[in-house]
Amino acid sequence: MSSKLCSMIVRKNGIAELDARLDMIEGIDEEIIYRDSTNMGSPYTYIIKILGLNKDRLCAMHRLFRLNFNSVAQTFQIQALEAQQVKDALHSIVIMLQQPVVSFCIDPKEIITMRILKNCKKEFSKETGCWLHFKWPSRVISVYGIEGAAASAYVCTLLGELRSCIANEGVGRNGRQLMEHMFDRRYKTLIKKYVEYIETRSGAQLVILSDKTEAGYMIVQFYGQKAKIAAALNVISEEVLVLPTTTTGPCPAKVCCPGEIVSPKEFQSRQQQQQQQQQRAVAANPTADQHPRGQRLPHYLIEQQQQQQQQQQQPPRDIKGRLFSEMFVASPQLLSGLVQVLEWQDCSESTRHHAVNIMRSVCSFCSPDTQTTLLADLLQSTQRVAAAVVNHLQKCEDDQVNQVSVGGAAATDAEAVAFRSEGRPAEAPNNKLGILLHRLIQSYAAVTSNSKQAAVAARGKATTLDPLWHAINGYLLRMNTQLEAFKDPKAASSVTFPPIVLPLVESFFMFHSIHSDLANDPPSFADPEPTNPTAEPQQPEAAKANDESGGPAATAEPSSPVSGGKDSTVSMQFIEKNRRLLNVLVSSNISLLGTSLALLMKYPRYVDFENKRLWFREQIRREQESQGYGHSCRIHVRRANVFQDSFFNLNSRQAEELKGRLRVVFKREEGVDAGGLTREWFLVLSKEMFDPNYALFIPSAEGMTYQPNGLSSINSVHLNYFKFVGRVVGMALFHDAHLDCYFTRSFYKHMLGITPTYHDIESISPDYYKQLVWALENDVDDLEFTFSTEADDLGKREVIDLKPDGRNVPVTNENKQEFVTLITDYKMTKAIKDQIDAFLGGFYEIVPRRLISIFNEHELELLISGMPDVNIEDLKANTEYVGYTSASAVIIWFWQVIDAMNREEKSMLVQFITGSSKVPLGGFKDLQGMHGTQKFNIHRTADTSRLPSAHTCFNQLDLPEYNTFDQLKDMLMKAVTMGHLGFGFV
Repeated sequence: MSSKLCSMIVRKNGIAELDARLDMIEGIDEEIIYRDSTNMGSPYTYIIKILGLNKDRLCAMHRLFRLNFNSVAQTFQIQALEAQQVKDALHSIVIMLQQPVVSFCIDPKEIITMRILKNCKKEFSKETGCWLHFKWPSRVISVYGIEGAAASAYVCTLLGELRSCIANEGVGRNGRQLMEHMFDRRYKTLIKKYVEYIETRSGAQLVILSDKTEAGYMIVQFYGQKAKIAAALNVISEEVLVLPTTTTGPCPAKVCCPGEIVSPKEFQSRQQQQQQQQQRAVAANPTADQHPRGQRLPHYLIEQQQQQQQQQQQPPRDIKGRLFSEMFVASPQLLSGLVQVLEWQDCSESTRHHAVNIMRSVCSFCSPDTQTTLLADLLQSTQRVAAAVVNHLQKCEDDQVNQVSVGGAAATDAEAVAFRSEGRPAEAPNNKLGILLHRLIQSYAAVTSNSKQAAVAARGKATTLDPLWHAINGYLLRMNTQLEAFKDPKAASSVTFPPIVLPLVESFFMFHSIHSDLANDPPSFADPEPTNPTAEPQQPEAAKANDESGGPAATAEPSSPVSGGKDSTVSMQFIEKNRRLLNVLVSSNISLLGTSLALLMKYPRYVDFENKRLWFREQIRREQESQGYGHSCRIHVRRANVFQDSFFNLNSRQAEELKGRLRVVFKREEGVDAGGLTREWFLVLSKEMFDPNYALFIPSAEGMTYQPNGLSSINSVHLNYFKFVGRVVGMALFHDAHLDCYFTRSFYKHMLGITPTYHDIESISPDYYKQLVWALENDVDDLEFTFSTEADDLGKREVIDLKPDGRNVPVTNENKQEFVTLITDYKMTKAIKDQIDAFLGGFYEIVPRRLISIFNEHELELLISGMPDVNIEDLKANTEYVGYTSASAVIIWFWQVIDAMNREEKSMLVQFITGSSKVPLGGFKDLQGMHGTQKFNIHRTADTSRLPSAHTCFNQLDLPEYNTFDQLKDMLMKAVTMGHLGFGFV
């Protein structure tokens, strides 16, 4: 934006006005300046069109009174109430004209896209508000406008239709077809000359795809409905190819001249006149041809038509499948033969694929009895292979026990590696058993997908596979023990398992994804937590201490997360016992979570954070590829006004446009954004979000995290700002960038769709939290308080009823639990509902909720803000002890456990103790608490049956005096890595 133009802004009658010439706008892209010497019009004709398309949008965005453009005088006029509004509008105009908002480089095989867009250019501009510019030699389409999301969606939809045609043998989902036909290249000039005429007559689009000069032919590509393509071929053969190649006059049809585009009414009138002339000619001479034939079609066109007619006469594929299925139903012995083919060890993958397809066809058409028989045979075949696998695993288990008894329990990485190298050669020759078992169960899963009822009936007739699962569990037990010996998690993640391990694990998951009690699967982190506010653990069992957290029971042996009940499923027990091994397998191939190990995602608490993060990035990558987010999203901001500039840039764009490649430009600063400027923009912007001048967020009690401000309505556009902040957080996740922002635990829960509990109030109001805890633990019948609360609305006190007529309903010992639930819902949700809804509206536009539902609130913070580097020596030097000393055995064990943690676990430890993973810039000596600087402190407690607990407002860890190192390690790791609420165990 030129400073000269800014200086021309004047005030007339209280209105800021700018009246200037278009040529004063600097840096306009020369490609959109119309400079045709044969045209006496303005060189800014195209620019006027672009500005005219976006006039209403500019006026609404910047609240302008007037925005006029004069193509003859080459001037423009802007009027608004404030000069800043005029500058912002001028800034948007400059950005819009400097370069395309999005550009597409079309694949040579999809060049017909440019032809289709050119024919519907007016419709495109009306729908998207953008103007198209074509570069035919370089196959580039440039889009000019304010926002390119609608244009990108329009073009990507068209490309998606074409690609679906190519993938489906030329037939698209919308009934349109993509066909290629060969013509003698001598007709190239003639066809090229009459392209518009052919398209007008037929309604199909065509383009010359390639010119094979040496072969003497060219390929013309057609797109449209089948009847319209046939009409285009008829026009070419009957009206175009009959002409001499030097013809310049109108076509014989006399409907319209080549290149002439007439109105539909005029076209119909001419067509009716031509039909009447033909009818009169036929009546006068019935033996004459209705159309002058001239030259005949080339022989290759005749052959193509004959091939198409033969293909149309062939029976449909579904009829063939039915004929095959009826043949196999009539011969049941052939079904057993198919099962035997699958049981054959040397069966190729293609043979298995064909056999499974035939079985699926049979299950689609045959009777239920035949389906049950087929599936029972397949399951019995699986049982026979399973018996061989069990014998093999038992032999391997005996060999491993002997090795352990000689060398003792593995205690170092070197011994674990030695075990790996000894185990593999013995099992590699028998790996075919594992692959065969996996193939049989995979085939069984594919066949049962068409008949669930038959699968249940077949399972009832066949012997159970429980001995196989027990054998697999026993076989994997020692591997899990061996993995525990790795002190370095990176070394454990690089372990190489025997080849049979992965097929066995995949077989288990595939089978149980069909026949396990999936209806009893536990809820994921996205499901609401129990609403009972008194679910605070009081029992001595550690399992009950984790009811709210959803973590595993703190028992000596691995067990179900919740003792008994519907959650004690075979699948969950297997996952819990083999958690370490499964995560190592997934880390080597993250795509397993979307295929054979998809059942593992139903239990996200057992998946390591790093594996979840990689899976999340993989889903984002797939969405980018499938939706074609290859466009660039340019963001021009001033460093001194980054929040406002970013708000105007993002607020005027569609969500799909923000998923393109970000290109950030800081005005009046040199530098090309190769990723660094984008990361800097995110960090600078994340700090501006919490500026008190915007009144959007307020700090929590400990001062390190932030919560939406219930009084943000003092800012008239606060909800727009919250939606903008939600978009920024979503964009950071989508583009794998980190923000320097930390929210309260309850706000992360809202992002995940989890209902906050009364424990979350402690981070906002510790004193009120203590009052609630006291009320739950003591007699309140004599206290005079009701189901109501007071709210401060900008200095005005207002009584809020928590239930109908709540101000007249007293709180008693019988209903105090209900009161705690309602007051928690009001303070943590209803009081800031508008702010939360606005934020989530912008956040979910960028990142779907289903993708983040696998994380808990602790992991979501790490995903958004990144994983910090925790200096354990600094933490140890700034720790205070109450009831302990630095020489106490429990404290020595505590720091030994912390030293052995990986980076992720250390970050979760800081989260658990302080409520945030953020490390102060000055180190842990500057750690903030409720009353200012407050160091990390460890308090001694006596009940060794409970997990460690934390008070985040005071940076306090309550650590029981455990009897052994192993007990302390087990309890602490479960509290840190699997607990949702550190203070929930008080």
